[in-house]
Order: sequence, then structure tokens, then C-alpha cells
Amino acid sequence: MMGISGLSSSAVTAKAKAIRARCMTSSELLEMAEKQDLRELTKFLSGYADYEAAFGIMRSGNIGVRYIELIAHMTTLIRLEKILRYARLSGSFIAGSFTSYLEKCAVINAFRTVECGLSDSTVSYIPENIKKDMHFDVLALEGALSVEEMTSALSGTEYEKLIGLAVGSHGKKNPQAIENVIDRYFYENAAETFRKKAGGDAKELCGLIGVICDMMTLDALTRIKKYYASYEEELSLHIFRCGVTNIKPSMFERLKSAKDVGELADAISETKYASAAQDIAGGDDLFAKRYIRKVFTKKFASSCSPPVTALCFFVLSVLEEKCVISAAEGIERKADVETIKKMMV
Repeated sequence: MMGISGLSSSAVTAKAKAIRARCMTSSELLEMAEKQDLRELTKFLSGYADYEAAFGIMRSGNIGVRYIELIAHMTTLIRLEKILRYARLSGSFIAGSFTSYLEKCAVINAFRTVECGLSDSTVSYIPENIKKDMHFDVLALEGALSVEEMTSALSGTEYEKLIGLAVGSHGKKNPQAIENVIDRYFYENAAETFRKKAGGDAKELCGLIGVICDMMTLDALTRIKKYYASYEEELSLHIFRCGVTNIKPSMFERLKSAKDVGELADAISETKYASAAQDIAGGDDLFAKRYIRKVFTKKFASSCSPPVTALCFFVLSVLEEKCVISAAEGIERKADVETIKKMMV
């Protein structure tokens, strides 16, 4: 008889694919851009089970972009919680990786709030059975009013050390540099976990993490060269660089030294990310997210590996969340349909 571990492990893939089949298709995502106002968008979203569940959990309030943002984020958490149930039963390491991702997001959001006044209370909606697996009190972190209060809430965790090192190296007023430190820790730690626990899936999982990290690197490089060329030297510390990468050091130095976006795209055309070079040269500011969606959609459809499908499922859910938020922002600004579609991943 198959034990609970074996049953649950294969069930992660089955559950992920079943939920994904009920998510919005590419054409349905773009359909959001055609809605006349946020109330119409809200009605459209409520036609999907996970969004409807999120509306049921959320207190009713004024329908604005912030409200839609919370609904979209809660929908991602609802989907994640469903997958985590199976992952926990099988003892899968992927459950810990997802929890670490939410921790990472909570720390970054808290720092943005403290240093930039950008309030984000989405961590309040993390389900209780996920919160209990986290290594710190997220509500205490969310309530922090200073870096000192943040470090107190993170006492005894690796994040406390990271915040201390990052602030000491870059100063409190450099949130992007500190985000990079925390992101780098998360992705390198995730890759190390995969190498130790994923067996035959380790190489594939680390490769997918490498795609995410490299797209973050290329996105930062492109934006600096396109919009902030005169401040390139000062902004060099904003370039995300991670040990989990498919870009060799020599190529990275060539990318950094590119004189403009055109030269950058030429260099990228000689890497495994050649298919993104044309989008970069064409001025697509969302090339990184679109490249990630393409890679992870293809991998999700072809893989039967529980950790691979779970990772792809989560990444695609986060991208859908961002797409919903972009649609809501465009509708509120009364942008035309084609402009809104260009804003969406």
C-alpha cells in the first residue's frame, strides 16, 4: 500500500495542475484591460473561485486599486495554502522554501514602510497555519516604526543579521541595496536547499531559480542604462547579482560596461537569454517578467516533478497577481485598452 508520503508527493503535482486549470488564461488576463471601471473588474474577478473566496474573506470596503491589490495578493495566498497542505503531508522541502519566500517579502515590505513610508499591510492576511511556520512574528514586524524595532522583531533570525550588515554597508536610506541583500540571501539559500534535498530535481530547480535571478540582474541593468545613464556609477550597487546564475562573471562585466541599451542587448544575444535581447532593444520594460512567464509556463506544462510543478505554480500565481494589479491601476487612470495591455505581464 502506498504510504501518505508517496501519495502526497504525487498529489502536489496533481493539485497544482488542477488549480492552474481553473486560473485565468492569457486571453482572459488581457480581457481585464477592457473593463470600464474597477467595479466591473471586481465582478469579473469574482467569477473565478479563488478570487471569490478572497472577496469573502476581505472586509467590504471602497473598491479602489488598494482593495484590488489586497484581493489579488490574498488569492495568491489561498492558492499557495492549498499546495502547502500536500507539501507538508509529504514532508517536502518545498513547503519550507515557500514559507521563506513569504518571510523575505514581509521583511522587504517592512523596510520599505520604515524607510520610505510605503505602507503595505498584506502580511496581515497570511493564513494562520502559514504564519505559525514562520521564524518571526509578522504582525510585530509589520508594526515596526524604525529599523531598530524591525531588528527587535527579527531577533534571533538570519534576517536580523542581514539588516544589520546591509544598513551598516549602505546606510538606512538605500532600500534597493538592502532589498538586494535579502533577495540574494533567499535565492542562494533556496538553491542550497534544493542541492541538499531535491535529488534528481536539484539541477532543474536551481536552473529555474537562476532564470529569476538573472532576469532581476538584466532588468536592473536595462533600467539604469535606459533611464539613469548619467547616474550609472552611483546606481551600480542597485544591480542585483546572485550566486545562482547562468551569466558568467566575464559576461556580467561586459553587460555592466555596455554603453547603452543597444550594446547591452547585443551582449545578451550571446547568452542563453538571447530571445529576450530583441524585447530589450525594442524598449519593453516588462521583458524580464514576460521571459519568466514563458519559461515557467512551459516547464509547468511539461513537468511531472512535484517540487518543479509547485515552484512553477507559485511563480505563475505571483505573476498573475501583478497582472491584476497592473490592470486595476490602468483602469483607475482611465488609460486606453492597448496601453493597459502593455502594462500587463
